[in-house]
Amino acid sequence: MTRSWTTEPAPSAAATAQLNGRAYVTSPWLVTEHLRDESGRKFNAEMTVAFDPTLGKIVCVELKAIRSGEGGELTGTEIRKVAVQEAVRVTADQMVEIVGRDGRRLPLSYAASLFQAAEGRDRNEVVEDAAHIYVVSEMSSRRPLADVARLLGVSQSTATRLVAEARSGGLLGDG
Repeated sequence: MTRSWTTEPAPSAAATAQLNGRAYVTSPWLVTEHLRDESGRKFNAEMTVAFDPTLGKIVCVELKAIRSGEGGELTGTEIRKVAVQEAVRVTADQMVEIVGRDGRRLPLSYAASLFQAAEGRDRNEVVEDAAHIYVVSEMSSRRPLADVARLLGVSQSTATRLVAEARSGGLLGDG
């Protein structure tokens, strides 16, 4: 099975500030997943992906499967091949813009360039960045602790401690 995606903002899309102005989410977006199976049969899955403020995350709110033309049918087998969560992650790369400490606003796919390694930095600033990365990662159906570790250049256990510190300091809103 091969797959690819095309994404674009829906005509009604608008940007809203999240995380105290450190992230912006443009929602909703339209995403089409293009699938081709081993025998060459093709179909598309069209989805609307949006930020749900109640859930605090980006989710698929609508899904439509479309066969590629006559001579084929859509069955449960084909529909189960649709990678909804992967489509959400791919789309979030464009939907979410991150604001770095220097004021630059870049798409999530470029987030790594906005965060400095933790080593040698003020601990409070690193904890704030860890909280920010964690929330954005969770919002976009990623692996939050792994992203904190990767973007701040720390071990998984250090990332866990940073997030625990952010949580106990009230930066994550659930601690």
